[in-house]
Amino acid sequence: MHRGEIGLDRVDREVERRVANFLAKHFPRLRTVEVEVCQGVVTIFGCVNSFYERQLCINCCQRVAGVVRLIDQVEVLEPHNYPLRPSIYRPQIAMAG
Repeated sequence: MHRGEIGLDRVDREVERRVANFLAKHFPRLRTVEVEVCQGVVTIFGCVNSFYERQLCINCCQRVAGVVRLIDQVEVLEPHNYPLRPSIYRPQIAMAG
């Protein structure tokens, strides 16, 4: 059975709606991620604040029914860098002089 262009467009819009709603409902901080769907292929793009949020977004999108393939175009604005603190257990090296 061949789906017409109108039917396919309707299915894509439904998948797009489901993905966007899933992200907004379960992870409100991911609302800024934009979603486009073409023939079941979901493209996500936008910016998030951490690599964790990016991976969370990818995993969530892959769980939605109707997603055939996922193209990740999400960028991380500010990677989370833990400050380097000197360890109190680090041995001190004395220079002979």
